[in-house]
Amino acid sequence: MKKEYLCLICLVWSGLKVDANEMRQWKNQDGNVLTGKLLAYSSGTDRLRIRSNYPLQKVFWYDLEKLSAEDRNYVHSLENTNSELPKNLYDDAYYDRIRLSKWKFFDKNFCDVKLTMDYEKMLKVPAQNRRRFDKDGNLILAGLYHFKIEGYDFDIIDKFKKLNWKPKRYPVSTQFHHTNVKILHYFGATIEDFKKLRWFFSIEDLAFYPEKIYAHIGILDRVCKKNKFDYEEYVLKRMANGIPVVIYTKSACFYDQSYGSYVLDVMHKRQNEKVIYFKTRYDSAMRLPTDD
Repeated sequence: MKKEYLCLICLVWSGLKVDANEMRQWKNQDGNVLTGKLLAYSSGTDRLRIRSNYPLQKVFWYDLEKLSAEDRNYVHSLENTNSELPKNLYDDAYYDRIRLSKWKFFDKNFCDVKLTMDYEKMLKVPAQNRRRFDKDGNLILAGLYHFKIEGYDFDIIDKFKKLNWKPKRYPVSTQFHHTNVKILHYFGATIEDFKKLRWFFSIEDLAFYPEKIYAHIGILDRVCKKNKFDYEEYVLKRMANGIPVVIYTKSACFYDQSYGSYVLDVMHKRQNEKVIYFKTRYDSAMRLPTDD
């Protein structure tokens, strides 16, 4: 809990509401202690909600794994208490019939969508497109086409359109969100995941601020709002390994599907508004080619 003791983070819910009234001491693995009451525990995400009264008064969510063994055992002993979700959550009929003026997005603490990056699977995508190297081993050509990943559903956009994803205020008159739908599906998101995400994130989030979703599901590395092009981070660490990078300019949202050493100058001069980098397991450059 360090000096801030426990931090407020938006995450998932799929567990139980605790009816116990016990006020007790809680200790984390750093030895920090506070006094508070357990309000709820999400078994789907291993997070719990606590109301503390000392040394600070606040209500927050916290990772179960960061607590002491004694506190973890206490939480698990209550798991069979009373399981419930917020009223109307995941009720498709409710989602479709409620007017936008009455609609409120649900707390992200109830959203249990998480993705795990399959780096080996993604590495095969540029390999299929025949990466090319010069005699010194420098990359001179690579392709990254999202639809070439194994299991890609070519109907994903048509299925997405049927979800009637709600805006915060007004319908979005752009197709920026289609790029992010394709990228999310490339990383493993299914139509069922999209059906869940729409309860917590607006169509504006998906179109203009997808980093909110990428961060929540655990795949975001960072967002760069500087226009400087980083060849190693962009091309060598990611694109050449099958990890797309999402680019926003003033008029477009896209990812580069091909790279050639002859276009480096163009990439350096491109006026990017925002660059979204995803997590990579590589500390340096790219994997050696296994294209043959």
